[in-house]
Amino acid sequence: MLSRAVGLFGKAFENVKVNSPFSGAIVPLPFYIKDQRVPSLMIEINRRLLMDENTGEKLPRIDMVFQKTGEILEKVIDHWACSI
Repeated sequence: MLSRAVGLFGKAFENVKVNSPFSGAIVPLPFYIKDQRVPSLMIEINRRLLMDENTGEKLPRIDMVFQKTGEILEKVIDHWACSI
């Protein structure tokens, strides 16, 4: 799942990092380390892609970033679902 996500995000956006600057993801406690079938993927989007940090104004590309992120997540989920 991770390699698929990194590959797709890498094609859509110019700078993709894994576990930097943060690492890990949120997993519901009842499943944490108890059920390996429960995947977890946390996506961090740098706010500089979305807004002018000085003014707080949304950038014109904000809708594209959210749309592309949604499309990628659908592909990652489909890929994961086919592998179980």
